[in-house]
Amino acid sequence: MESILLFTEDAIRESPNHCIICSGKLPHLGLKPTVCDSPLCVFSHEQYGLGVDLESMILKSPEIVDLLITMCYAACSQQQLGYHRNNFNPFDPFPRGLEIKVKNEKTGQIDVLSFMKGDDRDNKSVSEVLNLIPTIEQLTCWVIDGKLKDHCDELHMLMYPLLRWIMASNRSHLKKLEKHEQISEMQTEHQYLMMSSPPEKEKRFQELKRKYGSVYAFHGSALRNWHSILRVGLKNMSGTAGQMNGAAFGSGVYLAPHSSTSASYMQFFQGWPKSTLFSKNLGCMAVCEIITKKDEVKQPKPHYVIPNEELIQARYFMIYDARCAANADGGKLRPPDIDWA
Repeated sequence: MESILLFTEDAIRESPNHCIICSGKLPHLGLKPTVCDSPLCVFSHEQYGLGVDLESMILKSPEIVDLLITMCYAACSQQQLGYHRNNFNPFDPFPRGLEIKVKNEKTGQIDVLSFMKGDDRDNKSVSEVLNLIPTIEQLTCWVIDGKLKDHCDELHMLMYPLLRWIMASNRSHLKKLEKHEQISEMQTEHQYLMMSSPPEKEKRFQELKRKYGSVYAFHGSALRNWHSILRVGLKNMSGTAGQMNGAAFGSGVYLAPHSSTSASYMQFFQGWPKSTLFSKNLGCMAVCEIITKKDEVKQPKPHYVIPNEELIQARYFMIYDARCAANADGGKLRPPDIDWA
């Protein structure tokens, strides 16, 4: 019995690191369990209804549902419009394993619907389905009537599984900050607590913090990148096709001690047209806590440059409409008192 309990405890602790279907190692750590990209695992995940209760999320967290659809829309649409060099596709992870088999009424044959073109990701097909999704208010009405999947299927057979995938693939915990919790210097009403690391990584971070200390810093990035950041965290993209700006200060994740510096990297763009919470022109910024380990963290001139992602924890997520007027100093920032450990 003891060995069974130890095995169960270990399985629960390691669940965010492994596919919940095949137990294969996932490429990125995250706070929430999910599945790998294998079509069989994604299919099983959908058939078993694992991972997320879409209907409950729409009822209880409509703003988070709106936010995640908005970030997904930006990721899959901006690459089509040529807003990134090197033909880099920022829509990652991608719903490559989602597919539905339906009978063609005209031919009698079985058609397979998916978001892939052979071995290639078809961003356009995803954006077409996202454009068919009605407002969150309408989705809420469908949930209350018990007809969400039925109505989604009427619009497109891949709509319901895509919505489930968007919610289930998000591995960060997001919670809207109440008015009294918000960081006034950040100058936006759209402020969210953001937790993205599994307990083991947070524990290592806290140990380093006790040894070296920490400070708050800011990271601004184009709207299209946040679908990925919310799922895999901030990554060192220097020297890869995903590098958006130069690396004049070396290789690493770039953060700034002042929000005004990071604001220039946000690149405002259109989000999901059906959003009822966010304007058509959005920009995003993360408030991060970083370890001040001098031999690994290049001091701000004007950026912190951090090659080691273990020294960064994203704490808060900010969304701005049209422009960013925040002028916060990370060294003087006083965010809500939260026990991250």
